[in-house]
Amino acid sequence: MLSLNLRGSGTNNLAINLTYIIIKKADAVSMVKTDYDALDIKAEVSSDITLPVTGKGGSTITWVSSNPDIISADGKVAVPEAGAGDVNVTLTAT
Repeated sequence: MLSLNLRGSGTNNLAINLTYIIIKKADAVSMVKTDYDALDIKAEVSSDITLPVTGKGGSTITWVSSNPDIISADGKVAVPEAGAGDVNVTLTAT
């Protein structure tokens, strides 16, 4: 950011304030890092979950499930039958 404050002298004591701001577009790496850092998925679930498809930095997120019969790529959860025990599922965001 560049700021200039100019003031005239003598009887023409006029002030000019000028601020120039440069906004840079984020590169792909910083956008993905921003989106990764913003992900907040629970470690244990027993009902459907919301899997974001657009990151806070603007990237498109696609989900893949290691066990889509239990948790689908769109966050639908099929709870195992009582007594079946916990099932581990890995969700991968790309």
